[in-house]
Amino acid sequence: MLTNPILSYESLSQWTTFRIGGVARFFARCHKEEDCISLLEWADTLHCPIYLLGGGSNILVADKGIDGLVIRLENNPDENTLSLTGGKDGCIAFAGVALARLVSYAYQNSLSGLEEFAGIPGTVGGALKGNAGGVCGICEKVISIETLSPVTLRKRIWRKEDIHPSYRDGGFGDEWILRATFPLEIKSKSDILSAMNLAIQKKKAVQPIAAKSAGCVFRNPTSPETGERISAGLLIDKAGCKNWREGDALVSDKHANFIINIGNAKASDVMRLIERIEERVYEHFSIQLAKEIQIWP
Repeated sequence: MLTNPILSYESLSQWTTFRIGGVARFFARCHKEEDCISLLEWADTLHCPIYLLGGGSNILVADKGIDGLVIRLENNPDENTLSLTGGKDGCIAFAGVALARLVSYAYQNSLSGLEEFAGIPGTVGGALKGNAGGVCGICEKVISIETLSPVTLRKRIWRKEDIHPSYRDGGFGDEWILRATFPLEIKSKSDILSAMNLAIQKKKAVQPIAAKSAGCVFRNPTSPETGERISAGLLIDKAGCKNWREGDALVSDKHANFIINIGNAKASDVMRLIERIEERVYEHFSIQLAKEIQIWP
């Protein structure tokens, strides 16, 4: 028995931070791994494509919607899906827990190690899948991760030595992340809060975090000369793309690697902007930008 019903023709715009997108043929909110397995088995009988959704912060859903099953992993408010391990030295989080809640939970328990991820949207699972973070990716912060194969329905435990993340990629392939264990250490709440506030202030200073967006649109490319990462936002800015607009989709004046929805933008508006930006940056710098956001379908 599923915890939540399978809905038909659910609007996905309400489930993404972009607030853009059509409807899903089938939609289910998933609070625990047993439900994940049941939904996968159900979809298999219908030969139905499956899309896994977390906090919806890195996704652009097509205007025509999704002809398949969208499973949204989320925290179960009726259960404690965050727990301390070893008394004081770590924390286990279900993949559907909001990353902001994990950071807050650690702070409330005087546990340090996740402060730099304050202000990053999305869920724990999504953050690990894309190795979210700034200087340090979140995958470098774990003790272990448990995943589920959507094909074989087998679980796997990834120890620290098994995880080989790269830029914006946790390295888990098609595996679904179920939960992760983070090593944390005791520290004063005031020091933790100061570090959290600093991380948030840095983001507010350079990113339109209050706007409707999907986060950074493009990955930071490598320089053809040095091989080092260079800012996609800086390239887009130097190419003169700031404030470009298609419908209600706008290239942010604050950070050129953000496209924001200033009203009722459509996915087609965003895609036109993306294509224009790609062309302009290539014309100016001979660099082909790669998308960081996922395009559904």
